[in-house]
Amino acid sequence: MWNRLQILNSRTRYGAVSKVLHWSIAALMIGLVWLGWWMVGLDYYDSLYSPAFLLHQSFGMTVFGLAVILVLWKRFSRSPSLQPEIPAWQRLAASVMHGLLLLMMILLPVSGFILTTSAGSGVDLFGLWTVPAVMSVSESVRNLADAAHYWASYGLLFLVAVHAGAAIKHQWIDGHGTLRRML
Repeated sequence: MWNRLQILNSRTRYGAVSKVLHWSIAALMIGLVWLGWWMVGLDYYDSLYSPAFLLHQSFGMTVFGLAVILVLWKRFSRSPSLQPEIPAWQRLAASVMHGLLLLMMILLPVSGFILTTSAGSGVDLFGLWTVPAVMSVSESVRNLADAAHYWASYGLLFLVAVHAGAAIKHQWIDGHGTLRRML
């Protein structure tokens, strides 16, 4: 089994670590956007608000941790090259897209952390430990973090839709096998 399990990325395929990180982060981020939207509809005094908020914080910090691991992993095990038949403009678009998605993996948790800790309290992680607030922020910084968190969640969904659409196009319309490399 181990000889069939490809851990590292190769020149043509993603390895198991990259696949687990990719799909875990994708599922968590999409779930967090949904949870955030659902929470906004709850009254602050609703019995579900506090547990939902704690889960949102905990999984948001999990995304941040996984994103840091992903950045380090990409330095250790380089991503496969895009297929040679993909035009140069699409290669550039793919590079920009991956950069923007990585930015969202950092921006959303960091802005959420700033929002949560702006009053001076830390972030509770699954009831196991607390990440302390590292600095106090002004109301203007808190408002900026709030706007960034809100708009980045919409931006993330747009980027995910374009990213998934491009993968599907390259897999089934162009026949490049792009999606198969990550499955």
